[in-house]
Amino acid sequence: MMRTIRVLLAGLILVVATDAAAEADFTFAGRVGVSIPYGDAFKTGTGSSVSVAENSLVSVPLQLDAGVTLAHRYFIGAYGQYRFGILKSGVCPEGFSCSETGARAGLQFQYSFTAAKEGLGAWMGLGSGWEWMFSKGSSAALSATVTLGGWEFAILQVGFDAWLTRAMRMGYYISGSVGQYSRASVSDESGSLSGVIPDKGLHYWIEMGFKTTFEL
Repeated sequence: MMRTIRVLLAGLILVVATDAAAEADFTFAGRVGVSIPYGDAFKTGTGSSVSVAENSLVSVPLQLDAGVTLAHRYFIGAYGQYRFGILKSGVCPEGFSCSETGARAGLQFQYSFTAAKEGLGAWMGLGSGWEWMFSKGSSAALSATVTLGGWEFAILQVGFDAWLTRAMRMGYYISGSVGQYSRASVSDESGSLSGVIPDKGLHYWIEMGFKTTFEL
């Protein structure tokens, strides 16, 4: 995590040192895609692994990016995402309503390989932040939610855009991330209980989708 933050800060310093007087554009972007999880959510007291894909094999993420683009190349900003898991068949017991969702938020740095606001262009980025997973089950008699949270150490992303106007571009992206859930909580009608996960595991997300960006 600290290494990722240092890389983001180094990118910011490079931008300022390279072109301190660069034109700044406020930048907003929306994304929609598909996320596929791999790896372990955590390990049990007996040492067995609980897969991050225990309940759902794929999720649909919706993400917003906001920040500043300098010299039409360097984007520095924040991201926020909410994703909806598509549950496996048979995961939810009969008589229950179940869902699995997730969220992430943090900082990111992107570099565009061309400064021209026309034609086609590729970009790459790096981000880091906090991630959550929410698993909920409810029936007529009870309702409970399990929440996992932890650092997403690095999100590597690449994309390819086409400029439609001088202020708008659209394209596709693919990203890969590595993270670790470090805290867990359980809540129901009687209250909530939270604590540190003693035996952590690493998990990964492969994500791909479409992105629309506005530079104003």
